[in-house]
Formats: sequence, C-alpha cells, structure tokens
Amino acid sequence: MAPMTSSSRKWVRSRLEATPTSLRSCQSAWPGALTFALPHPAPTPPGGAAGPGDPAMAHSGLQALGLALAVAGWAALVAAAALPQWEVSSYAGDNIITALVTSKGLWMSCVSTSTGQRQCKSYDSILALPGHLQATRALLVLSGVLGPLALGAAVAGMKCTRCGDEDPRRKAKVASAGGALFILAGLLGLVACSWYGHRIVTNFYDVTVPVNYKFEFGSALFLGWAGSALALLGGSLLASSGCSCGGGGASRGYPRTKTPPQRPPSSREYV
Repeated sequence: MAPMTSSSRKWVRSRLEATPTSLRSCQSAWPGALTFALPHPAPTPPGGAAGPGDPAMAHSGLQALGLALAVAGWAALVAAAALPQWEVSSYAGDNIITALVTSKGLWMSCVSTSTGQRQCKSYDSILALPGHLQATRALLVLSGVLGPLALGAAVAGMKCTRCGDEDPRRKAKVASAGGALFILAGLLGLVACSWYGHRIVTNFYDVTVPVNYKFEFGSALFLGWAGSALALLGGSLLASSGCSCGGGGASRGYPRTKTPPQRPPSSREYV
C-alpha cells in the first residue's frame, strides 16, 4: 500500500475534525496517524452561583437561622431586664387581700389595684438592695452589652455578607466568635434568672416569712428564661455553622480526567 501524501493527510484531518464519529473509526483504522482529544467540561468558577444542593447554601441558611434566634433571645433578655414583673404577689392563703397586687422588678416595684390604677416607684438606693438583686442586675447588664458585639461579629462573619475579609476561613472564625458571644450572653441571662427564681422559691417555702410577703414567678422571669434559651440555641447554630464551613477553601468543579499518553506519529503512515 502506498503511503499518504501531505495533501491527502490534510484532507482526511479536515474531514475527521468535522465529523467526530468518523474520527474514532478512522483512528482505529490508522493508529498513530491522527491524535484527537475530547474537550473536558469547564470547572465551575469559584465565584459562580451555587446550586440547590450546594452545602454553602445550607451553611448560609443555618447561619441566618442562628442569627435570628440569637437576636430574638438577646432582645427578650433586654425586655425582661426592663420589666417590673419579676415577682408578683402570691395568693396561697386564706387571708390574702386580692385588691392590691404587688410586683417587683430589677429597677422598680409597682402596686396595682383592682380598679386598674398602678403606681411604680424606683429603688432609691443601690447599695441597700439585696445581694441577689444586685448580682442579677450586673449579669443582665453584661449580657445586654455582649449582644451588640456578638451581632456585629456574626454579621461580619456570615457567608451572605461582604463585610470585612473575604477569606472563607477567616469569615467562619468571625462567625464562630459571634456565636460564642451569644452563647456567653445566654449563659449570663440563664444564671441571673435561675438565681432570682431560686430566691423566690426559697422565700416562698420559708415558714418564717409572713404569708402576705410571699411572691411567685412573674412574667418577666419566664421571658428571661425563654430569651436565654433562644440566645444559647442561636449562638450554638452560629458557632457550629462557622466550624463546619471553615475548612472549605478549594473551588468545586468537575473532576478532571486523565488524558491517555499520546504516541508520536510513526514515520510511515499507510492508507
């Protein structure tokens, strides 16, 4: 068989490039005559849009949920600290006068009548207050101060924001720090509410305390417990989402296939 000329080889190459199906058949017939490599799919760019099943979207949603719960818990703690219904008058007795209802808070005490009138008076002296009341004040004030700091750190470290550094690992660490601050704020609120509630229970079951001076849990105390739980839950979600997505830094794309080694064309090519 006569060898292929240069013009014949160019004509065959042009026909094979136009029809890839013919290329495979001809390449099997003339091994080494032509080399053809199928193009690989382009990998997904690092800044491309995430698909519905992308873990980054799940991390962003988890961070948003944690932030919403933590902010709601912190707001509940602030509202509970301002309300004067931490303890209310108890009706456990036969000689209790229900026309007057006394409620006490961290900053004032109020007296309500059956006609709807209400009078409140702030505490005059700080040092004259009981020790548990002063400690509860300090813990809730510190919890309220930690809230804005935790909020700023959490917003700056979320994946859906453009604040601060764009490095995913550093943003994850900042989000985890914000979650830790929310957890600390929730713990402070939980300790304060539990300590105050323990004092109410102790005085209620103390036989030396007159019946008219016994108090029960107020609505503000329950609000403080609920806010502490929300702050702990939201902070835990923020911290866990930051840790789970902190290790990802490589761009995701299609797996690259290895191209088989190409043999150099032989010196003699036959038709």
